Amino acid sequence: MILAALLALSLEVKVGDKAPPVTAAEWLDEAPDTQGKAVLVEFWGTWCGPCVASMPHVQDIWTRYRDKGLVMAAISCEDLTVLRPFVESKGYSMPVGSDPEKACIGAYGVKGWPTTVVIDCAGLVVYVGIPTGAEPCVQQALGLETSAAVLLTRCFEGGAEAQEALAQLARSAPRGFVPGPWAQGLGGEPAPQPPKDLAEAFSTAVAAWSTPLRAVALNDLAAAAEPFDLRSWAVAELGRRFPIGDAEFLALVEEGAWAELLDAIVERQPSGKALGKAKGDDGLRDWAHESVARYRGNAALVVYLERWAFGDLQEPEEFHFPPATAVITGQGGEQGFFGVQLSTGEELLRSDFPACVSGWLARAAAVAALDRRKSPGDAAKAAGKLHDELFGELKKKHGDKQDKKKDG
Repeated sequence: MILAALLALSLEVKVGDKAPPVTAAEWLDEAPDTQGKAVLVEFWGTWCGPCVASMPHVQDIWTRYRDKGLVMAAISCEDLTVLRPFVESKGYSMPVGSDPEKACIGAYGVKGWPTTVVIDCAGLVVYVGIPTGAEPCVQQALGLETSAAVLLTRCFEGGAEAQEALAQLARSAPRGFVPGPWAQGLGGEPAPQPPKDLAEAFSTAVAAWSTPLRAVALNDLAAAAEPFDLRSWAVAELGRRFPIGDAEFLALVEEGAWAELLDAIVERQPSGKALGKAKGDDGLRDWAHESVARYRGNAALVVYLERWAFGDLQEPEEFHFPPATAVITGQGGEQGFFGVQLSTGEELLRSDFPACVSGWLARAAAVAALDRRKSPGDAAKAAGKLHDELFGELKKKHGDKQDKKKDG
């Protein structure tokens, strides 16, 4: 068995390959049934800093898609006596397996940690990489719609699919979506002038969709030829149209789905009553206490990226990234600094700025409030206050000299 695993280490599973069986010597609970299912396999270890940092994101994917058919298997070479206390202390619910002889790890040819593999229902590998890039391929493996144009149309048409479509756009819609071709494809005739405020025009069109004013609203959008931040609009529209109900919000608390709960606090306008109950939960407070320094560090990094790395201020000669942060130095065959993978597992690229800033600051402020058992309050106001505070700290450290190269 050991020899077979060592020989398998020379192999490397690639996209398009038939996936080897997902096995473990022991499982924390029941072994997952992967036959004919869409599967996410996470190869990780408690000894691996980037793995530990990515696990909240992996748990979030599992929570989001398990009811849609996703099967999960988190495989480590460590013994269950090591894995169990770690998993229980974090409140993770995903299936976790111990593979001490590296039979499964070897069969997949794992060469870096963490490694995420997504398998479709036909048993073919559709993704091999880091956790942050897996979600679109999970959607593909589950047969879910991923086209921004199709999802946007579902948002406008309403019905049972509208909320889920809007939620998907809020997570992954392009920040450079051009509305004109989409609106023209639905019969819109370009108006003489595009709307001055595209976000307002989109919301107006949603409200007018089932009325005689639909054509006018669609014509306005058909004239829009400039890139539009569809993701930020979807986040705001999701909160406006589908504020989270008390039962749904408190179910996230009961489940310990902290990352999803944090998104709901920032984006979906929970009631004061629900927030009041949530902030008294010991599990949420423990998670916030453990996470507050990491979220503040990420918020400071976001402000640095906004103003120095991708902004108009001169970068320092040396900058120390927060622990467990990975630097992304190439994309699409091009070289250079493109962004980071945060210590919480998410990627932030140059194209995400400045739209992503307020959301990350709001999350950091909310975690800090929950750590003190306080209500997070107004997300936008808290984000602005934290931005001023962090910018002041960073300015003292790195200066605020204008970067002539960027200005030029």
